[in-house]
Amino acid sequence: MLNFFHSFHGNDLLDVILVALFIYVVFIFIKQTRSYFIFNTFLLLFVITYLSRTLDLALSRKLFEPLVAFFAIIFVVVFQREIRRFFKWFVISRNRLGRKTETMITTRITDAIVEAVAIMAKKRTGALIILSGEYPLDGVVEGGFSLGGEVSTPLLLSIFDSHTPGHDGAVLIDNKRVKSFGLHLPLTEEFRGSPTLMGTRHRAALGLSERTDAMIIVVSEERGAISIAQNGALRTVPDSDSLATIIRDFIKENPQETHDFWYYIVVKNFFIKILSIVIALALWILLVFQGNISNREITVPIEFSHIPASVIVEKVIPPEVKINVSGNSRDVAALKEQDVRVIIDLSKAVEGSEQFDVTKKEVVLPSYLNLVSISPTRTLVGLHKVGP
Repeated sequence: MLNFFHSFHGNDLLDVILVALFIYVVFIFIKQTRSYFIFNTFLLLFVITYLSRTLDLALSRKLFEPLVAFFAIIFVVVFQREIRRFFKWFVISRNRLGRKTETMITTRITDAIVEAVAIMAKKRTGALIILSGEYPLDGVVEGGFSLGGEVSTPLLLSIFDSHTPGHDGAVLIDNKRVKSFGLHLPLTEEFRGSPTLMGTRHRAALGLSERTDAMIIVVSEERGAISIAQNGALRTVPDSDSLATIIRDFIKENPQETHDFWYYIVVKNFFIKILSIVIALALWILLVFQGNISNREITVPIEFSHIPASVIVEKVIPPEVKINVSGNSRDVAALKEQDVRVIIDLSKAVEGSEQFDVTKKEVVLPSYLNLVSISPTRTLVGLHKVGP
């Protein structure tokens, strides 16, 4: 630990912060686009590549190192639309810092939605209502008609009336208004529900929830059941009170009120930020700190302490030893010879020749360095008595 803290300098802190920022952006991209398999694939490739280098797995290294670059190219080509939408959302979020915006859905609007959904469920009128989150829906939803009307129960009931042209599509509620209706949503690609219980509306709601952070309310035309699609999952809502609670919870998770600068820097996505810093620090330890360890051999003269007043040191064979130390390359390179000493205690020595062991106890070196070896490990000291 001492070696680590001594080796961690200001430029390393900046290095970790920049990598953590990149990891954070990647995590937010995965969260917003629901592309969780990207993270799993990158993690698997990284682990295999790291093990192939560490354990010197020649075949794995030759196969997987080029695959990492190839995968990055495939990723950009396949997800170019998602990447474009993500950066659009990123710019919008950045421009919103410190600006006054209004709450997306008020209590009045929540009551209007719940009332309309309850009526449609009772009459078995099919409906799709989208409550937008932070991620832009441009390029995900298609078609539809612009409206911009205030949210009300009569308006929602009239839109989903079977005699209107847009009743088969979805309604988008954004910034307290019905922004558009008759929208077409992408169908889910991993739908495992029963076709007799889950129709096209449910598949469309799931498809949008897999690609964005929106919440979609579904009213089944066949059964009159109310469902919620969110984060790629579909759940049934038992009653109107439960629906109102779910909408209020969604508003809390996607607030659009004014927040100060520190809310966006520290509080928002706090867990993801901490995780990004931890991963960046772990990568620094694995790839930089551990990969930057070097050895150095230093020839050190033997010194003595607590020499009895009645004797003097007449000869030392050999008079010096070779000390091999290891540590961070920068610390090892900056090490001075006077920073390493070998001191033998002669407090119990008597006249004559005596051999002394040179062990770790006799070696003095900076705490951030490790002692690798000592050569030779014994020395012969000749002591001569002084006086009568």
